[in-house]
Formats: sequence, C-alpha cells, structure tokens
Amino acid sequence: MTRAYGRCTAAAIALVVAACSQGGSDAGEISHAPDGASAATGGLCKLLSRDEIAAAVGSPVADGNVAGPLGSGCQWELANERSVMIQVVPRDYWEDGTNAPGSEALADIGEKAFVGPWLDDQRAGALTLNGAVYVISPSRDASVTLLRQVATRVPPQ
Repeated sequence: MTRAYGRCTAAAIALVVAACSQGGSDAGEISHAPDGASAATGGLCKLLSRDEIAAAVGSPVADGNVAGPLGSGCQWELANERSVMIQVVPRDYWEDGTNAPGSEALADIGEKAFVGPWLDDQRAGALTLNGAVYVISPSRDASVTLLRQVATRVPPQ
C-alpha cells in the first residue's frame, strides 16, 4: 500500500511541476491559460518599450516580466520602487470602472474607456475589439498615455 501511495504522490508532484512550468516566467514564452484567458505574454511585454514607459512616467524602467493571473500581464519595475503593469484579458472580462469613486470616462480609446484611482496608483482601462486592456501606473497621465498606446497594439486573442 505504501509503495502505491508513493508512486501516486510522485506522479501528482510531477504533474504539478509540469503544469506550473508551462506558463513560465520568461517574457518570451506563451501562457497556456484555458479559454483564451491571456494573450501571448511575450507579446504583451513587447507592446510597450522601456523608452515609452520611461517617457510616460519620468523614471528609468527595468525590462518587463510576465505578471498577472495566468500570465495575462506584463510588469516593469521603475527606479523609484514603483511599477507599471499592463494586462490584457478577453472582452468577457471587461470591468467598466467609470462608476468607481474618482474615476472618469475617457473618449477616443476603444469602445469604452476609463481612468481612476487603484490603491496607490492610477488604473486606466479600455474595451477594444481584441480584448479588455488595463494599465496601472503611478500617475493618471502616464496610465492614460500608455493605455492609448497599448490599446491600438493588442493582437487578436
């Protein structure tokens, strides 16, 4: 009985390790999320350049790393210990933030868009033909600027 239990445990651990390693942490890999829950994360980290982010936030930027649930985002650390993150999810996961306190609707970005407070940062989001796009950064202006850039670059999911 112990030997069979040991083999089952070893097999379960092997499956978990294999499953966890599929998503990877390399920004060049593709996430294997179910139901199209994420875009190619390598593509997400390439949607914005470090120079574009640095210009928007006024701070040096490190390389982007896969982030978010199921690898649905990319995060860049800033020199001031803050960060910028983008996330792209299927249209069905759109969260319209225009009614949240301190938020406002934005014009001319996707079908619908908003910007507003998010913890200590500012979050901007847009519903596009290719998915729901969110940008979180330290400032409202940076979030809107980066959202405008990313929203037009998101590939079909």
